Amino acid sequence: YWAEGLLRAANIPPRSSPTAIRVLRLGNRDLGFETPLVTISKTKDAGRSRGLRFLTLEEVLALRLSYADQPREWMRVAMETYVDEDGSWLDLALVNDGVRRDIRTTWGFGENVYQSGHEWFWVLPE
Repeated sequence: YWAEGLLRAANIPPRSSPTAIRVLRLGNRDLGFETPLVTISKTKDAGRSRGLRFLTLEEVLALRLSYADQPREWMRVAMETYVDEDGSWLDLALVNDGVRRDIRTTWGFGENVYQSGHEWFWVLPE
């Protein structure tokens, strides 16, 4: 319900024509990290310092609809962290759990850690 609440509150305007974006799938190692664990804040800082940008909520929805061949995985989205009404720091993930493909929330607190090989979706600006 957290992901649904976040997306409903986004107020995404209707689009009259498609927009192309280049979405990259990069691991923390691809961003230059060699240590076993990397914090979310360091990952996001490293991506942005390399000219990558976060996905918007509209882009997350479009990616979920177009990523039909996703393997079984939780794939984090590089995005602006959302803090909900109870103070939870949340990011979104595209998930294929073997039963369904959907969008779920995942903890976005900046000091949470992921392995150096963990991958994220980013946008490469034109």
